[in-house]
Amino acid sequence: MFYESRSDGACPVVGHLKFKDDPKMQEWLDHSYRKVTCQVSDEEFEAAKEAADEWVVITENSLSNQEVALAFKPRGEYPDFFKKLRLFGAEFDFQ
Repeated sequence: MFYESRSDGACPVVGHLKFKDDPKMQEWLDHSYRKVTCQVSDEEFEAAKEAADEWVVITENSLSNQEVALAFKPRGEYPDFFKKLRLFGAEFDFQ
């Protein structure tokens, strides 16, 4: 997920590098590889850190190392919180 105010939508590989040795990551790579990118407000970004465990924050050097994205370890099902977030680039709010 990306901050709506701080990102151009470039998809980092940081999540893959962080969790590459985890069996869940390998299972995801072998059988699913489903990805979802969400665009979130500052409040949603912070709430996401509490809604699920095992994530990594991505910072941007050109923005004085501000947090710009979170990558979450693949899992079978995400908490309901994530199902209400806007897809990155979506022009419609489906909430």
